[in-house]
Formats: sequence, C-alpha cells, structure tokens
Amino acid sequence: MRINVASMTASIVLALAGSAAAQSGTNSPIASGDTAPPPSSTGATATATTSDTTATAGGAMTSDQAAGVRPSGSMNPADRTNPEWLLQRRNVDEYGVGMRLWTMGVPAFIVSAFAFIDQQSRPWGGHLGIAWGPEFYYRRNQLEITIGVQHSTYQAPATLFHGANEGPEATEVVLPRLFGIYLTSHFMWGIPVHRMVEFQFGFAIGVGYIGGDLFRSQAYQPGGPARPGGVYQDCARPMPTNDPANYCTNPNNGHYSGGDLLATNPVTNAGSYREPSFFNGGSLPSILPWLSIPQISLHIRPHQHFDIRIDGGFAGIGFYTGGALHAVF
Repeated sequence: MRINVASMTASIVLALAGSAAAQSGTNSPIASGDTAPPPSSTGATATATTSDTTATAGGAMTSDQAAGVRPSGSMNPADRTNPEWLLQRRNVDEYGVGMRLWTMGVPAFIVSAFAFIDQQSRPWGGHLGIAWGPEFYYRRNQLEITIGVQHSTYQAPATLFHGANEGPEATEVVLPRLFGIYLTSHFMWGIPVHRMVEFQFGFAIGVGYIGGDLFRSQAYQPGGPARPGGVYQDCARPMPTNDPANYCTNPNNGHYSGGDLLATNPVTNAGSYREPSFFNGGSLPSILPWLSIPQISLHIRPHQHFDIRIDGGFAGIGFYTGGALHAVF
C-alpha cells in the first residue's frame, strides 16, 4: 500500500505630514523714557501695531493656523483616530513586519479521500498542529501583499490505514512525525467597516519542503480476518506467532516497527521502517504546493504604527486559523 501524504517577507518609507514653525508678529516696543503719542484732533489715540493674527468668531488664530499648518512638533490628539493615519490612507505606501501564529487542522475526511481509516478499531479525528513564522507586507490603499516564511508541524497519533481499494488484511499503522517549511505569498483586498477596522479577502500561493519521518508498519488482527473488529497490532518483526493470515510474513511488504507504534509512547527506534521521500522512491512528498483559496481576515489598526490581523482559510491540505501582529512603517 502507498500512503499519499497531502498534509502541509524595500526600504521602509512612510510619508509624514510636515509642519512649519509657528510665526507671529510682535508689537514695536516704546523706548524707555518715551511718552505716549499726543492725542489726535479727534481725541483718539493713534496706536501702531503689527499683528499676525486673524480675528475669528471664536477668538484669534495665527495665519498658519488659518492655513491649516500645525506648529512643528505638535500632534493633534485627533490624528490618532483620523482615517488618514489608520486604515483609510489613500495613495500612500505602507510596510509592515511581524509574526504569524496559526493552528492548522487536517480533518479525517480529507485524508479519507486518499486512504481508508479504520475508525472502528482506532478512532482518529485528524491532525491539529502549529504554524508560525515571520512575515512582511506592502500595502497601498486597500491592497495588501504579504510574503511569509512559516514552519508547520505535522504530528499525529498512530492511525490504522489501508488503501481505498484494499481489504482489511492490507491495514498498516502510520505514525507521522513530519514538519513543513513554506514560503507563501498572500494577496488581500480590504472592505472598510470602521476607521480602524476592515474585512479582508483574497488568496495565497506558495511552496513548501516536507521533512521529518513517516513511520509505517504492517498490522494484523490476532485470530485473522475471520474475527472482524478485532484489535489490531503492528508487526514488530516479520513472523508473529499469532498471525493466522500470515500478513506479517508477506515478502511483498517489509514494513515493520521494531517496536509498538500503537503504544501510548510509541517506539521509533532505528529498527522502525521510515517511508522514503518521492526522490528516494517512496510516497512521502518532499515538495508540497501551498494554495489557499480563500483566506479571510479581520484587520485592526488601533495605532498608526501597529496592527493586528485575525486569519482563517483553507489551504488544500487543511484549514488554518490564527493571527499576526505587525509593526507598521
């Protein structure tokens, strides 16, 4: 039986709004000892002053303020919540760098498309692992392109499989102790719902290297196929004495555990059979494509230089959910 294993970041530029130094006119001083100017013929006192202020109904403002220029170094508190500074910036290049952390699940029904799982003898609900790694993104308007490198784990309890077109006598114990290293590119478009929040949707493509070990062993039922539902054991060696069907002695097989793969703490010593990779004539893929359609995210920007993304999606080999944190420049 052949088991198909289908399980598994430019310079940083931000255009800042510059502000000019505040300018204001000063009154001409009266020299010491001078006297006030004489009253005019109308009795009014003539006073010469220069001012750089503009009268308004609510008070006076400088000409710079009237022109909308902030004094250098000042920060209007409203800027932190103004869309210009958060997710609704228009025609501005942004860059972010951070880390992602996902959980990745490979449900049993996906594996069942390639092999029969003996759920009666040993129930198996699928695989749940961790994926993590750095990522870098470029953003302009509502388009975001993310490049990431992630490490994924593919480790699950030992499970009883046989080929979809094979009988119970072809059952094997499979124990994955695998990992994947992926390079992924994500293309996401945003739908604003708030000045700090948007929904994103898109897709991702990439490629990964699969490493680690996939242990396999022939399995048999004490008493033979005549006792359906019997508890399976793995073939630790070629000739167990209680294998009436002689499956462990089949010369066409040769997958033996050297221990007990079905134990709580399975033995995976040097005597255990490890499935070779594609490049070595086996059925373990060394290269695996990454295709995620769709990916859906909730993007939150609580501050100009920090954001949070909550992700979910399907990547062909399974489902993933989690999030990422970024510093934004």
